[in-house]
Amino acid sequence: MEDNNSRARFYHLVPKYGGGVQPGSSAGVERGEGGAGQTGLGNVGNTCYLNCVLQCLSNCTPLVDYFITGAYAQDVGRGQGELCHAFAALLTDMWLGDYVYVFPDEVKRVLGKMHTSFSDGTQQDAQELLLFFLNVLHNDLKKSTGVRNKEASIITKLFQGQLSYIKLCLNCYHNSSQTENFLSLSLPMPVDSRCSLQDCLRLFFKEEVLSSSDQPFCSFCGHKQDQMESIQLLKAPDIIIIHLKRFESDDHGNRKLTSTVTFPLEDLDLTPYTTTPATQHLKYQLYGVVSS
Repeated sequence: MEDNNSRARFYHLVPKYGGGVQPGSSAGVERGEGGAGQTGLGNVGNTCYLNCVLQCLSNCTPLVDYFITGAYAQDVGRGQGELCHAFAALLTDMWLGDYVYVFPDEVKRVLGKMHTSFSDGTQQDAQELLLFFLNVLHNDLKKSTGVRNKEASIITKLFQGQLSYIKLCLNCYHNSSQTENFLSLSLPMPVDSRCSLQDCLRLFFKEEVLSSSDQPFCSFCGHKQDQMESIQLLKAPDIIIIHLKRFESDDHGNRKLTSTVTFPLEDLDLTPYTTTPATQHLKYQLYGVVSS
């Protein structure tokens, strides 16, 4: 498929995956042939950015199961979980209720209390909302893993990947590396009228020489040196969220890239970008798109 406006795509790894919550009290519901994931969301002002994020998350099967069965309640930290409870009630209405559509009033109220940008009915950035939403859920549900003080949750289990940044000093040829976790992979776009998602991936993972003002410090040389940087996918998440950077900065400020980006509905192959491509099989199926 092709697209000019999409900001984020949800791909799940294949093959993967094969009630304690009471229904929520979302105002203004319409009864009819709904439920079973076919329930729509009504706008509360200009909240389509929120609704499209909620619809994508509500079609993530393992996440939905975790919330509507009430399993999440065992992981909520003391004095926390207001957004978790609101989200669980909304998912219950959407999947177990008999509604054509519901209004996510409680989710919006809780989000607005946590962040003023989401407190009114104005349009906001869907990507910022998505990451904020996932981080709040993670913080409310996280548990210590007992390994190097790491904390995990259903959010990190499903959505978190890890990148490896490898730098090679071009003077002494010393290698150094560092890792970075991500919930969303933000990709640059080629300045072309038409490109593919694989073009964006290749651009992101392309080796780059860091020189001039971008020179990193080399601990072996004792001062800054030109270095070759490469990025590899160290850990692939079960569900990968891909965000396209549609804005770039130049001497005149920010400008929006209007390139048409083609993307696959199935078999998105991330294997070439992993640390061990010969032994991994990473093909993903598209299940959701957030467009703004």
